[in-house]
Amino acid sequence: MNLSLTETDQAYVLQICNNITSSLSFVALILFFTYIFYWSSEKITFPLKILCNLFVADFVYTITNLISNFSPKNQTICDIEGFMRTFSLWASILWATIIAVVAYARTVRNSITIEKRYPIFLLIGYVFPLFIATIPLWQGSIFYESNNVYCWVVGKDDQETAIVGIVIFGLWMWLATLLTTYLYVRVFLYLKNLGISNHIIQIKKVLIFPVILYITFIPVTIDDLNLLPNYKYVFTVLHVILGHSLGLFNLIAYGYQRIRGGLAQRNSKHDMASASLEDGFSSDLLSHNDSSMRSETEKEVVRNNRECSETEQSLRETLFQAIHQEA
Repeated sequence: MNLSLTETDQAYVLQICNNITSSLSFVALILFFTYIFYWSSEKITFPLKILCNLFVADFVYTITNLISNFSPKNQTICDIEGFMRTFSLWASILWATIIAVVAYARTVRNSITIEKRYPIFLLIGYVFPLFIATIPLWQGSIFYESNNVYCWVVGKDDQETAIVGIVIFGLWMWLATLLTTYLYVRVFLYLKNLGISNHIIQIKKVLIFPVILYITFIPVTIDDLNLLPNYKYVFTVLHVILGHSLGLFNLIAYGYQRIRGGLAQRNSKHDMASASLEDGFSSDLLSHNDSSMRSETEKEVVRNNRECSETEQSLRETLFQAIHQEA
């Protein structure tokens, strides 16, 4: 199904889709990093480090998609793009899985030592993708090649290219996605069983994270494996639009609530400071109120948990850190 477009027109449409989605992801990620390192007053905590690593991988992927405008005419640029694409996709999937592991460890397992695993996470999240990305550069039977839209690893023919795509990325991506889904379902059921009935909407938000992976990679898989040949071009368009929006989707899922909550907290502190000065409150009281400022949701959680055990209190507070809800 080619929608009556010539091959040149199809490539042009795909390139436009790539540029639009990649530009949106680029701007969104720049805004996030600007907020975290310039506007935000929160400390760089362990959960935030994990989150930033995910967005670094997504940022590299976004840059890679923008580079694709130049790669069809230059094999060296194509090799660089293919290397960066493989590395960043692997890194993004692995860091998303690591976030799920951390959320599971800090809630269901109540682990207090998970932060000590950060060096291991760095090795998994960066060194392993680097190794995978180098394989087509030294393995003669597979290599990076442009399909007039972006560069990706290919084999000697279409069948071998599909197999290589599965071996290099597809199979492992879906295994990681299924693991991520399992971990978030466990987190969801555990927190639900704690009886936080008045916060069930917040708890359900943990399921957004694996859903993002399914939205992003189902069209990619159908396109790469040519599972619906009569609709090949349609799924190629969806592949480019949804797959190349990975950075934007991850930011919406993982970062939006953090930014919104941080800005609201910042504004609340500013309003409290102004009101306190007008009412003649002492600076000591103002300082105390600033340090204990929380969103209305968190205040309610604290009030409801005062009679709970210390362990359950820690788990409920960890919910907002581990799955990046409003702080």
